[in-house]
Amino acid sequence: MKRILLLTIVLSSFILLPRAVFSQMFSVGDAPQQQSFPNSFLRIGTGPAIFDYMGNDLSPFGPTLLEFNSNALFVNFETPGLNLALLLANNITGLEEKNYFDLGFTLTNRFALIRRPFITVGLPIQLYSSVTNINNDRAQENFNQVNFGFGGGGFLNLKLGKRITLSNELIPGYGFSNSNGGFFGGSVFYVTGKSRLTFVNLLGSRSVSLGYDFNYRSFDIDGELYDFELKSNLLTIGISL
Repeated sequence: MKRILLLTIVLSSFILLPRAVFSQMFSVGDAPQQQSFPNSFLRIGTGPAIFDYMGNDLSPFGPTLLEFNSNALFVNFETPGLNLALLLANNITGLEEKNYFDLGFTLTNRFALIRRPFITVGLPIQLYSSVTNINNDRAQENFNQVNFGFGGGGFLNLKLGKRITLSNELIPGYGFSNSNGGFFGGSVFYVTGKSRLTFVNLLGSRSVSLGYDFNYRSFDIDGELYDFELKSNLLTIGISL
């Protein structure tokens, strides 16, 4: 039910999102002609994901059975203002007896503080939402959380040449997380970071982007039952749409 709710929010946002969200990543001063760069990408990638229990409930069939350290598969649609990401791990990726599902959605508004022909520096403000599910058939508990948060950080975009750009972003944030339909479940602290090296029009009219994604979440929910840390470090490749 929670996945259906989040997917409904995502689809509604696609319809209602202003065109301004899909603005150019760079602009060249106040020149009459501006060079446009690709800003919408479909990405795939992989990398290690780690889920660690930080509480004190060490019963043999308790939350420690949900811990894992495994490679995960990453699928991502991103624009400068909107990001939809899916992260999966199961027996196909080498994670035995467990399943990891994470669907994240963010809306980000970026405020440029420095705007030059070859560099843009500014502050991103972000609304964050995700559904996270980890289960193990041998565990008494499953981790099934819906997260909502708000964050702000910094970004740096560089134009390295006529057809090469480099963008970097780091956003910490804080919000709430709930399970089993409860509203006051607990809190979540998160940090997201990403770097993109983009080769413009490398494949005809398509651009290719090499990326690195860092994701960290610290859950403090229901006493110590769901006190977990979730981390992933992903290498990705994207093609412009």
